[in-house]
Amino acid sequence: GPNRVSVIPSFASITNFASGPCHSIFLTKAGLIYGLGAFSKGQLGSLRKSNFETVRMDQLQEAGITKLACGLEFSLALDSKGAVYS
Repeated sequence: GPNRVSVIPSFASITNFASGPCHSIFLTKAGLIYGLGAFSKGQLGSLRKSNFETVRMDQLQEAGITKLACGLEFSLALDSKGAVYS
């Protein structure tokens, strides 16, 4: 059955999420973005050598992100002013 993503605090309210074929990203009400799955191509904001860890994507924490999107090997984030980050 399904498993709870343990790195995301149980009190965190998820306001938006997106999934690609091999990774997913979650936006919390507090503006924190968490990602999990494959990230060998930088899908989660870094080029780590190991895959399938859950990471907090701190580089966009202050950007006021409102929406997320994922593709095959990329993630996108939209801020409240209409700017897109990849």
